Amino acid sequence: MQLVVVSPEAVIYAGEAWWVQIPLADGMLGVWPGHAPLVASLGPGEIAYENEDGATAIPIDGGTLRIDAERCVLLVGGNDADVLADHDGLFEHALEGLGEAFSDEEIEEFGL
Repeated sequence: MQLVVVSPEAVIYAGEAWWVQIPLADGMLGVWPGHAPLVASLGPGEIAYENEDGATAIPIDGGTLRIDAERCVLLVGGNDADVLADHDGLFEHALEGLGEAFSDEEIEEFGL
């Protein structure tokens, strides 16, 4: 599956992952290829994933998660409490920032 981890500053990771373990606001979630679609709030902790290079962990403070059958997109970071309180607002805010930082082709490649 494709894993994309994006912060307001940069794309932290965009590539293949065999599995991903994600801290949600209410517990941990394991994601494998073909996972059911899901949108959720991220909690603080570490995103762990494995690919051909081995297992990797990325610390996060929170954000928003979107999963479909082929990709797992995590929008992480940001300290705006008003935006963080609203999932849709956070996702739209992050997409606006991505539109300014990346080309349409890159955004399409990430599945956003």
